[in-house]
Amino acid sequence: MSAFQKEPSIRVVVMKGAGEKAFISGADISEFAEHRSSASAEEEYNRISAESQLTLKTFNKPLIAMINGYCIGGGLGVALAAEFAFER
Repeated sequence: MSAFQKEPSIRVVVMKGAGEKAFISGADISEFAEHRSSASAEEEYNRISAESQLTLKTFNKPLIAMINGYCIGGGLGVALAAEFAFER
């Protein structure tokens, strides 16, 4: 996203899922035990999540979410950060 912010020829960013089943399904909860196995690991996980959301909320170009299929968990947060959201 930082590369998109810096590139003057990019005036808008359209986000969409790679497949037909989901926009973004969010984190893989089966990996929580691995990535949040200690207080410091959980703190790092939460820091990265918060940084990602802040990047979207303060993005300097319009964001459009093209939602196709499921939009749950962290994916919903991504969609809500967009100025416009469209469902197919």
